[in-house]
Amino acid sequence: MIEIAQTSLIAAGLVLPGWGWARRWHEGVLVAMVLSWLAIFGWTLLATVALIPLSAGYLIVGQTLFGVMGWLLARRSGVVQWGVQWDLKLGVGWAVLPLVAVAIWKALAQPLSGVDVDFRWNHLAEMMVKTGGLQFYPPTTAEDFAVYFWADGIPPLVSSIYAWGYLVAGETDRVWTAIPVLLQWSGILMVLKKLGDLCGGKDSGNGALLVGGSTFLLQFTVNLGQETGYTALGVGLMVYGIVQSRGNGGGPPAWLAGAGAALVASSREYGWAIVVTGWAVHAGMNWKAGKDWRDLRGWLLLVLPATWYLRTWVIAGNPWLSLSMGGCSR
Repeated sequence: MIEIAQTSLIAAGLVLPGWGWARRWHEGVLVAMVLSWLAIFGWTLLATVALIPLSAGYLIVGQTLFGVMGWLLARRSGVVQWGVQWDLKLGVGWAVLPLVAVAIWKALAQPLSGVDVDFRWNHLAEMMVKTGGLQFYPPTTAEDFAVYFWADGIPPLVSSIYAWGYLVAGETDRVWTAIPVLLQWSGILMVLKKLGDLCGGKDSGNGALLVGGSTFLLQFTVNLGQETGYTALGVGLMVYGIVQSRGNGGGPPAWLAGAGAALVASSREYGWAIVVTGWAVHAGMNWKAGKDWRDLRGWLLLVLPATWYLRTWVIAGNPWLSLSMGGCSR
């Protein structure tokens, strides 16, 4: 019974806080998940900068505040439909179910099967739980390297989400990471379906769901427990927002593109190359259509990951640590 309650709370914190915001943008579970993940990263970053101990209670309060704020704004916007709206007419897309079963088995039986999770992604999450924060990261002193020996400055979105699960569960058993890993996998399937529907109609969406779900390499890379699933999902949502913005103003589509871009930049430093490309395409489309530059304000969500890179720059002398910048690695 305790495990069920812990699982429910971990999953709820990864989905529900973003629900009001998603409904305000006329979206559902996919966007709610992405915004909830970004919120956990944001609260972790705030705790790091403000020297607030990272704990389950702190994150639960933070996620609750984020969720309540989104709910209030959605109500003010006139949102009346709050339930989940599922389209179960998937046609050939239903053939993905056996592969979904495999994904569930792998996530539970072989959690975090990637090699460098032992000294990077999961290790960072364990140290966040053990030390109550991220003051040692990125490591720049001998004391820091005694806690985390790898010279990294990768934004800790992945590790923050694992830490969320560990803190709520009260232990660092890797099986708890199956929850965010499976949510990533489901999110990728959702965004493929959305892109297919948008670009080629319902049949194309069902076909995209089948092709994506049957691509074992994609499933494998998500199960590694690294940044791959988040970047893939973020790119998909960014593209979805940009494509959907054709013929629209700067409303929800621009915010969807910005949320996807923020997820990419919060997952890995090289994500900025993808983000800049996406912004340039979106800006070019708006310029050709004669739209106001304010229609791009959804991209302001990039302030969240930019704050992390600014902190890394101040601490380590290089925002992309451990990648070289200007001939210097630090």
